[in-house]
Amino acid sequence: MTVGAAVRAPRRVLFVTGKLAEPALRRTITEMGPAFAWEVAVMKITVAALMTTAWIARFLQVPAGTDLVLIPGLCEGDPTVIAQRVGIPVEKGPKDLRQIPEYFGRAALARDYGGYDIEIVAEVNNAPRLAREAIRREAEHYRASGADVIDIGCTPGREFPALGDVVRELVGEGMRVSIDSFDAGEIRAAVAAGAELVLSVNASNREVARELAGSKARVVVIPDFGQGLETLEPSVAALEQWGCHTSSTPSSSRSGSDSCARSSATRRRTGATPARRSSWGSGTSPSSRRRTRRVCTPCSSPSARSWACAPCSRPR
Repeated sequence: MTVGAAVRAPRRVLFVTGKLAEPALRRTITEMGPAFAWEVAVMKITVAALMTTAWIARFLQVPAGTDLVLIPGLCEGDPTVIAQRVGIPVEKGPKDLRQIPEYFGRAALARDYGGYDIEIVAEVNNAPRLAREAIRREAEHYRASGADVIDIGCTPGREFPALGDVVRELVGEGMRVSIDSFDAGEIRAAVAAGAELVLSVNASNREVARELAGSKARVVVIPDFGQGLETLEPSVAALEQWGCHTSSTPSSSRSGSDSCARSSATRRRTGATPARRSSWGSGTSPSSRRRTRRVCTPCSSPSARSWACAPCSRPR
């Protein structure tokens, strides 16, 4: 048996996914109208991209009559591990579930995300580890893919002497740039070079925001490390006193309902508007009517459209 050789005319296909991506996967397959019978195996995991082939092999139950198992393309590991256990061909499918029709020889679904009122922030992760040319190529890719703001993600403990030049170059190319760092020196350098958004500020580094009061840069306020939303208040109050443009974002460690309740309480106490959170990290809610959302670094695909639901496999 050769694993990985596509079975283009299967009789019954088992699609493997996680809980979050199940509805989108079923909708995509239904709209494709395949000639083969199909089923979806929803594993006991929220984000399918975090599955490994060894883990799938341990828990996957394959219905009788299945002649192809298709797993998300972002799953780590060799599909042979699964094939040896279930006794039928196993393949890694595409990374984006909208490409499943194309995978089976049909036209891919249109890449239309519909109407939206958000600004998309795409992060160049660990930028200090990349060459200048690599950063520029990645930024251009994100802009061409629909990103509104290019976020330069710094690496804690790693110096980035070229940061100012990198930001200046991207701004010179007409890009809007944000800086993702807690380091005061990096924040100063990036804003001086034209960065318009600072991710992120809390009690550990908020003094640097005092210097940004006369600039156009917006500052994203987050809770203090390991603390709750109540720690937003001192930071928001200080930045407002200094005349900074601020947004606030709830802690990712909270459950959804708890975060909503605490966010409402924070709005009542401070008047700040907590930022909406996306699948990949903190977003911001600017003072304008538009919202900001961070997208996946490797593929810049919104999670609702990704088969694995978390394309970059980052912890949620």
